[in-house]
Amino acid sequence: MEERQAKGQQEAVAAVLLMVSLSHLLNDMFQSVIPAIYPMLKEALGLSFLQIGAITLTNQLTSSLLQPLVGIVTYWLPNIKE
Repeated sequence: MEERQAKGQQEAVAAVLLMVSLSHLLNDMFQSVIPAIYPMLKEALGLSFLQIGAITLTNQLTSSLLQPLVGIVTYWLPNIKE
């Protein structure tokens, strides 16, 4: 019984780790794709350099503000359960 429970916990941890890893991969890919498509966005949507700069600012601010927040939550979350 305990062995089955331990195996279930290991599978849950592996699933969460896989999801976090895939999310991180997608985030990194997204961070590198956006600047690469600026010329296409500018031409297709008729954007100005100011508007493209606003896209960059929003992208970078979101990343810069959310990453520390996620770090703080993941640091304190295990301590709350104790």
